[in-house]
Amino acid sequence: MIKTRKKSFLFLFFVTVILIIILFNIVLHFNLPSPNYEYRQLALPDNFSLPDARVIAMGTATHGNAEPYDITIEMLQRIKESRGHVSFVLEEETGDSVIINRNHSYYDNEREMLIGTYGVYNNREMDRLLSWIKSENVNLYGIDVKSIYQIVEVIKGFLNEKGYSDINIDKLHLNTYLEYEIQINRNHEVIEQIKKIMNELLKSKSIDEREFDYISHLLHCIQMNCEYILGGKQNNVRDSMMAENVLWVMEHELKYYNNEYILLLAHNGHIIKDNYNFENIDEQFIPMGYYLSAALGDDYYSIVTEAKNNSFLAINNLRTDKRKLFSIECIGSLIDAIGVESPRIKLCTSENLIQAGISTWGLTVIGSYFDKIRTFKPTHFTINTNVETCFDAMLYFDQLTPNN
Repeated sequence: MIKTRKKSFLFLFFVTVILIIILFNIVLHFNLPSPNYEYRQLALPDNFSLPDARVIAMGTATHGNAEPYDITIEMLQRIKESRGHVSFVLEEETGDSVIINRNHSYYDNEREMLIGTYGVYNNREMDRLLSWIKSENVNLYGIDVKSIYQIVEVIKGFLNEKGYSDINIDKLHLNTYLEYEIQINRNHEVIEQIKKIMNELLKSKSIDEREFDYISHLLHCIQMNCEYILGGKQNNVRDSMMAENVLWVMEHELKYYNNEYILLLAHNGHIIKDNYNFENIDEQFIPMGYYLSAALGDDYYSIVTEAKNNSFLAINNLRTDKRKLFSIECIGSLIDAIGVESPRIKLCTSENLIQAGISTWGLTVIGSYFDKIRTFKPTHFTINTNVETCFDAMLYFDQLTPNN
């Protein structure tokens, strides 16, 4: 009798849990903002003028919107037309960007596979951007250090081409089972061996100084990756390394291409100029923009993006790369605050916002992953920013749509 009651209780318990889950998903479905699929190719607003800075950084609210890509193309066009040169720096793995530069695509048709580590960039809007880069002969650079697979492949191809196929460069692939010091020492041995070969090639004029510097930079990125991974994948370490790579791009472009100007496209959370934290995470984040602002001063100009209504694609399951559609609505309308009648896109400098009485702003910072529950908790996908210290300007959209 007791066993029967226990079974009945367990059955009722599981049925109740299932019903709660079903009801919760129904509530989620009816309370989420309606997604907007209508993509509109937008131009920069009339009041936009190029900042007098060597590095202009444009942030994205998510990794799954369409509009920022066309805005990026227009910014690149304006910089090149007015200043003669420009290079494009992307929040992408350093090694992947070498391959993408060669193919001008995120998809390799021959191998039927993605080239880049960041699948979020495999879309039509990025294809348009890469086509423009190819047609205008603009250099593309990745600055991230989370993965070195393509870096190792690029260097391996370089060594094979120069007749050094006997170098066991695969040792550079991270072995997380090795102790930190052992992995660092092993990488150091291989890298020093490659550096010795490169010095010989440079001395014999088998490679030029530009190629020497570029391969040296890739080797340094391998060391960065090892420190990042084995050091605990700390976000602050990653951002400091990305900033270091941006500064390297500046030197490289000036030295070999006589170019002083860079457009940097990365997430809002990377390009802002001041520290921040999420309400639900007891950790302070030091973004890439903080380091760049400290190093460059007024030569670094950051533009964040925000939207009243935002429909975007994001991964909601860590076991798959398949992305789903989400929609959020910004709490409080900037359009209402500054007294403008529903522009599609509006540029507001930090001075404009402060004059309008806006000293802080809950900035949207949605990465590659998202879930429905966060839709009801804006503090889980926004950061409270000081308008005066965090960014120089904001591109505010009435709505953003998912990329394709």
